[in-house]
Amino acid sequence: MAPITSPSAHAPSATLPALLSLKAVAELDEQIRQATHIIRLPSGWETIRDEGERLEATKTLVRARAAWVLRWILDKLKDEDDSGAQARANPRAWKLVDWMLFILPASRSATQLRDADFLTILEKALEDNFEKEFVAQPSTPMAESTHKDTSESSETVQEDPKPSRKRKRTSGANTPSKRIAPNVSGREELFVAIVTVVKAMVAKSGPAENYGTSVSSEHMKVSLRTESAQAARIMKFWLMALQKLVAVPHASTTVAWDGLDDHLSLSFMLGIWEHRSVEANDELGASAEQFSAECLIPILVLHDMIHNACVSAEMVPFTPTARINATQTLERLLARHLFAPARASFLAAASSRSSKNSEPKPAAADALATNFQPLRAKIQQAAEIHDTAEPIPDSFSPMFRAVPRLLDMAIKFSPIRSPKSKIAGRPWIEAVFVVLAECAGCPLEAPKFPSPRPSIEALENSLRVLADHSIRISSNILEDLFWFHSGLKFPENRKGVVHWPLVASLIKLDPDVFLPKPRAQADSNDRPGDLSTTLFDHISKQGARYDSLPKTPEKGIDENGGFFPTSNDSQSEHVVDAVIKPLVSAFARNRDLLGFVSRWDAQLCKKVEVTPAKSWNDPGRYQQASIWEDDRLSLTLALLFEQSLTQTQILGLFETHQKRISRLRKTLKSKPDRDTQKLSESFGKAHSSSIILMALLRTHFSDETVETLKPQLLSLLASFAFLVSNEHYRAGAEMSLAWNLTCQIWTTLWPVELHGSPDLQTQYFESIVGQACHDVGKITFFDSIAHSYDRRTQGSTSSHPHESAIGLAALAFILVVCENLLTISSWTETIGGTISLPFDTLLAKGVEPDHLAKILDLLCGRYAHLINHIDLEARSSVVENMITGISGVYDAATKEQLAASISQSLLKIASSDTVERYLAELSAAVSNISDTGSTNLQLSQTAVGMLSETPPYALSRHQREDFLDKLADSLATNPLNASSTLSIMARLMELPNSTAKISRSADALFDISQILHDNKLESDSTLAVFQTLVELTLDRVLENKDQSQNAKYLGKFTSKLASATKKARKCFPARLSILRAVFAVQKNPIMLPVERYLEFLGNCLNEASGSAENILDAFNAIPSGMLRGQVELLGSAQPALRKWMEPSFPLDNLFVGEGFDDTDAFSSPTWLRLHKTLERFQLYPNMTVFLKLSQTLLRKELSAQEQKTILDSIRDGVSTLSACDAVDLVGTLIRDTQDQDQRSTFRIIHILIAGLDEACVEDLEYKQQRLSILPILCQQLARAHDPAIFNAILDSVDTILRDKLFLVSQHNFESVLAAIVSLSSRASPALPAEHVPAIYARLCESTRLILLLHRSRLGGRYHLLVQLLQNLLLCLFLPNAGRGAALPAWLQPSPTKLSAANASHYARLLSTLCSPTTSSVSKHAVGRSQNSLNDPVKAAKEYASHHLYPLLAAFCRFQLNGRLQPEVREKLMPGIWDVVAVANMDREALDGMNAGLDSATRSVWKGLWGEWRRGFGKRDGE
Repeated sequence: MAPITSPSAHAPSATLPALLSLKAVAELDEQIRQATHIIRLPSGWETIRDEGERLEATKTLVRARAAWVLRWILDKLKDEDDSGAQARANPRAWKLVDWMLFILPASRSATQLRDADFLTILEKALEDNFEKEFVAQPSTPMAESTHKDTSESSETVQEDPKPSRKRKRTSGANTPSKRIAPNVSGREELFVAIVTVVKAMVAKSGPAENYGTSVSSEHMKVSLRTESAQAARIMKFWLMALQKLVAVPHASTTVAWDGLDDHLSLSFMLGIWEHRSVEANDELGASAEQFSAECLIPILVLHDMIHNACVSAEMVPFTPTARINATQTLERLLARHLFAPARASFLAAASSRSSKNSEPKPAAADALATNFQPLRAKIQQAAEIHDTAEPIPDSFSPMFRAVPRLLDMAIKFSPIRSPKSKIAGRPWIEAVFVVLAECAGCPLEAPKFPSPRPSIEALENSLRVLADHSIRISSNILEDLFWFHSGLKFPENRKGVVHWPLVASLIKLDPDVFLPKPRAQADSNDRPGDLSTTLFDHISKQGARYDSLPKTPEKGIDENGGFFPTSNDSQSEHVVDAVIKPLVSAFARNRDLLGFVSRWDAQLCKKVEVTPAKSWNDPGRYQQASIWEDDRLSLTLALLFEQSLTQTQILGLFETHQKRISRLRKTLKSKPDRDTQKLSESFGKAHSSSIILMALLRTHFSDETVETLKPQLLSLLASFAFLVSNEHYRAGAEMSLAWNLTCQIWTTLWPVELHGSPDLQTQYFESIVGQACHDVGKITFFDSIAHSYDRRTQGSTSSHPHESAIGLAALAFILVVCENLLTISSWTETIGGTISLPFDTLLAKGVEPDHLAKILDLLCGRYAHLINHIDLEARSSVVENMITGISGVYDAATKEQLAASISQSLLKIASSDTVERYLAELSAAVSNISDTGSTNLQLSQTAVGMLSETPPYALSRHQREDFLDKLADSLATNPLNASSTLSIMARLMELPNSTAKISRSADALFDISQILHDNKLESDSTLAVFQTLVELTLDRVLENKDQSQNAKYLGKFTSKLASATKKARKCFPARLSILRAVFAVQKNPIMLPVERYLEFLGNCLNEASGSAENILDAFNAIPSGMLRGQVELLGSAQPALRKWMEPSFPLDNLFVGEGFDDTDAFSSPTWLRLHKTLERFQLYPNMTVFLKLSQTLLRKELSAQEQKTILDSIRDGVSTLSACDAVDLVGTLIRDTQDQDQRSTFRIIHILIAGLDEACVEDLEYKQQRLSILPILCQQLARAHDPAIFNAILDSVDTILRDKLFLVSQHNFESVLAAIVSLSSRASPALPAEHVPAIYARLCESTRLILLLHRSRLGGRYHLLVQLLQNLLLCLFLPNAGRGAALPAWLQPSPTKLSAANASHYARLLSTLCSPTTSSVSKHAVGRSQNSLNDPVKAAKEYASHHLYPLLAAFCRFQLNGRLQPEVREKLMPGIWDVVAVANMDREALDGMNAGLDSATRSVWKGLWGEWRRGFGKRDGE
């Protein structure tokens, strides 16, 4: 802040002559400087903001002079020529006005403001400077020089439209009639100055106790009073100014927006608006006409910009509180001046209609339509642009987005809190919806032109708003919207597309609109009575040709409704999920599921019409899948059949479709070629029946229902036994569907009929399984047409069916039959030959990769146990084929899944002989890695992957050692898959393998390290696995080091180590991994002494032999406990490390000023290792420097594991600090916290607090400093907007409450309680919504800690605890519309749902309060007698009972203003019952609470009390 400097004592005393002489001065800034000098304002007056400093500066002023200066500057501002425009654009002029208002009394300043017509000055200033667009310019020297050079250009200079011909009396360079437009920063400063003046005037017009007498405030009110039209214009320009400033890119703004947040509350602008003179004919005083004409569009645009400010990274950011306050202010303006008068007019008109007993008609909100006319005109302008085939400008987007938001406001500000009031208020909401739909360009009439996509989106979002608020409107309105704007029929003279998102929104809001009405007939407008049939017919027509929709949408908008991705499958999936499935649920809910099934059947039968050129025996007839055949639709119906249909209805469905199948069977038996048309219809109906029967058979029917359906199922099985073998049926039907349906029928009949009937088993096994084996054989050839054919997208007319799909379905049927028949002993021998057929398909050459994966999924997953029933000699080839087949799968994820499936299945289910052959074939496949052929290489890699899924305990020691030897050999021949190979070897070494080569030969590990180095495979992950392998191997050897083999091994291994550590230049990362493993395993430094290890690492580091990261890892492998206190070891390592760091990062200059010179000297991985090395070997000058470096590193983009590594190093470093030093360091960190360091700082503080000890220090200053930690943390906690900072601070608080009781005093305890109360209230910081469940859980846990460990400190502060419990309880409720203002900021503006787990946390908290433990109530009672007869637990309950009734009253009140989700209520109520039980101990308090409740809340309490008495009261003696 600029210092106050008194003006010179020789300043002129004659104010008026001096001011009049200023006209000769050229520049306005110079005139203002001289004027302030005349009245003795101090230098730097523009920067003085503090009121105390201003009062000090005005002691030497003469108020008469100030009055003359105010008059002078107001004359400058109201001048209508160019000088006046320049004065109104000068921030210093407005700041001078603000100073004069501060100096002069309100009565004098108000008179001059009124005489100068200040509001007109304000209007002109806002209009001249903020009405037109301006461009943000970078504030760089180049930009400034460019601005100076082009100051006379058309972009920066505005010519006066009407230059005066009179010569100006003022001299100088101010004669040209040109005005320089201020840049972005100048406009920001100007707006702040204008706001400051208006703020001062509004404040002086306020209550008398703030500024003088009431007479003075009335004087100022007069100066703020104007007619409604001018007040509306001022508000418009004010809002436009805010729009311009909000839209400025964040990098271009120079004003601190934290200081402008209060201006976004719009309270100062409203001060002018509220003092306006209302017209005499305005009964409600809302000035709706002027407000709508001038302010509606600016308010909607600003509302949209503020709403999007938190999303856009370019726009100026606001604090969450400012954004919420500004949004609420704008919404209240719309509600008061547009919605409220329109609603009053609407209700009055409705009342008059009802009094005249006129026919009921949909009421229209004419007043609201008039108020929204500017919005309608804007959107109409956009539609006209759209009709010219031009893209709609982005400036119209806020208008379209405003439509659903306005509807949401109308609902929010309507009194529809209860179901009864919601029904009463529905006509008003309907009228608002109709008006807004008309504004959006979607009136309830037939359109002549297609509506633009933004209009349809606005209508969709409006329907979603209604659905979110559970408000239904008239079905006639929804039918009109569907009929006129869905795109099915209108516009009639143009070809349009269906807007599926709009249809989906209509169905989501009210699916009953599309259901058939009783005796529905077409109306006079030729509108069908059954909209569902119309919709289904259109889906069928368009479902087969989604790819024919336009692919060049307007400006990135999807012309097919913006609902579907480009692929046809995704389009059909969205139609099924958002349109068809909700209608299925609606039919079921209305007890008319059979109605949907009949319509589904009709659409399936119309499939022939999609491809009319196909004859009944054309193979491509059923290769074009219909949307009605979607598997998800079948599954949805399968879930509804049992619960929606009676047994008689289910039986009737089966009979209907079974007769169709039987009729086709009879036709094919007699003369199939006689009537092709009739046969084609039979095929179509049979195909439809097959799909419906598949959905029926997927239903989990009861045993009784299946028993009833047995005759129909047997008839179906007999029919399909004939059909799957009939040539005519095979030529014209979809055989994959037939096999799947046959499999489903067999599965359903097996437990109830087929299992106990050998005759039926034999009959169908011979007739059906034989044909299935024939179809499975068709998988074995590769057809190029079949490979390239895609049934959903290509629409191929090939004459060959999709043989592979048929073969897969037949294969599944064979496996099901074999699995069932194997449960009968008489079939074991017969079935053996049949089982081998599916596995023989793996021998086929040229099987499509996708189908091969499906075959393997069947054989290697669920049915892998069938391999046990194949001949013993054939099992080896089968297992080999499995491994070979898996190696042929292209997709890596599928291959990994199949490898895990076969390994787990065979090891768990297969017999021991099968497992032996599997492991033998796996071993043989691993050994094939020595062959360089690509096929064998792929096979061996697959075998290694399968071996990785095999647990070591499933292998014998001989098998493990065999695999270890082969894997070691594979590394030598082909080491490309070294990481996975070493990982398997490490897993195998978890068990003893004493005779394996790696355990016998000391050279084996060194040979592997050399292989890794030679092939450049020394990645971090590979070295980590290799080090684990070395550690496991040496650990096994050291366990029995006295055995001769192991002693010999250790001797040779030690000599190899000695040789490896002689020459540092021959060291490489893999060999360093061996050294690190040795150092980690050896309990006594026998094989590798610490001194030699450090010396060797120092030589490696300075000779640059190997990677620096790996060498630093080797340094860090030494435990910190071994180095601590060992001065000699530290002295031997520090010189080498310093010498290596000196060229890049000198340790002597580690900390310079307030930051580090360069942290980019090393990469992030190197810094992580170096950071640990600095701590481990104490290379930092002091702990403060080390923590500053840690904070710098934590600001980098690091993973969670990397951050944990740094924090672990900090934890090791601060563990050596004394208690006094640690406390001093905590205080230093808290005081020096910067915004960019807060996350890391508070995490470090938590580490320091966790390591504090209760040292016996008598220093009083130290004790006070120690006790000041917790209050400061609580202050920071209440302001934490970042989840990471919130968690770090709360971790520290919880640690203190739990483990560091010496840091807790009574004041500290109250600070914690107050902070948590603030976090759970509306004053809480706005934390991100995605962290809401975790935030709530942490607050509950911290409160529970207070009750468990510090209950005795509550004393008379139960009111704070009860307030906290009320706040936390409110968070669990979902508020009704418009009732969420009391929620914390992290639950606003759209309340996020808390889960049942959060309710459990709160219930547990209540249980802790109502059922205290003995330790929690007696821990601090040191002087209490141990033999006291008083029960402390009962005493604590009695004391709590006096304070719990406000919590129960709040629970009852919250139920009126919100609702609990069922799962949340279920978890919450146990805690509430505990509260009622304890509160019942003080019946007098409960009676008083009951007497003070209102009638509605008392009714809720009565129900709660009755429920408790019925369930728990008797148990408690009630």
